[in-house]
Amino acid sequence: MWLIHNATLLRENKLHELDVLNLAEELEAIARREKRVVEDRLIVLLIELLKWQVQVMKRSSYWQTKINIQRRRLCRTLTESPSLRLDLNQIFNECYSDARDLAVADTGFATAIFPKQASFTLEAVLTADYQL
Repeated sequence: MWLIHNATLLRENKLHELDVLNLAEELEAIARREKRVVEDRLIVLLIELLKWQVQVMKRSSYWQTKINIQRRRLCRTLTESPSLRLDLNQIFNECYSDARDLAVADTGFATAIFPKQASFTLEAVLTADYQL
């Protein structure tokens, strides 16, 4: 595989043999995919947290488990690719807006029911024992 071959060349310090332009493009593509994974996981988590806030009567241990699973998957992704944390605050704000729109669509509630700005912080969302 081309990518593995270039990784081997890097490890062997054979920099002159690298396919530099294509390697740079591939690294950029990988970074974009990893960012999308974080965004997707964060949006799903935020949707569940937003619905948890407003649908008090529907709360259940199953739902709490879904929230915890999303949180763990997101944290695992961030652990595996720590550079993604650099833009996480910006990503959080963008994802919150998307999650709010999707929570409105999912619940059928008026947009005004959900806060325009997140009522929880990124750090809280990533904390395992955080409860709304």
